[in-house]
Amino acid sequence: MKILKNDNPRWTEKHLQFISDHADSFGIYLSLEELEQEIHNINNDNASRRCSEDMLCFEIFNDDIEYVGDITLTLLDMNEHEIDILIFDEYAGHGYAGWAINMFCELYQRERIGLRLEGVIRAVNTYKEHVEKIFNRAQFNFQYEDDEGNKVYARSFEDDRNFT
Repeated sequence: MKILKNDNPRWTEKHLQFISDHADSFGIYLSLEELEQEIHNINNDNASRRCSEDMLCFEIFNDDIEYVGDITLTLLDMNEHEIDILIFDEYAGHGYAGWAINMFCELYQRERIGLRLEGVIRAVNTYKEHVEKIFNRAQFNFQYEDDEGNKVYARSFEDDRNFT
């Protein structure tokens, strides 16, 4: 299994379908007009970025070199990021999310990307109980629940850099 950084992530029809099917889980809502425009862009080899410029995108591949999903990071504060994970439906239920989060945490610390990861589980996420188990197994700790019922988990990493 591999996690590879993608510096230029573009929409694909597979991503659009997944986001449309799971809009509540991710809080990303695309209108029919936006979907049609992006499909037009894809068909004309001009797909838009699927992650904003201030996000980092990492792609998850299984042992068969199949692209199974993404991990994205959004900068929250100096050395702190929000993590999101997406596993395509045909690969769900095979343990890829848990594996990817654990492997990514190792990468996050080894590459010194930051010192704290925060994950938000939306109250309307169909898979919220499953995501909570994944976060707990990956040593994320419950932080708080907001007014909308979204739960925030976080994991901190030690700073072993020598600043002398």
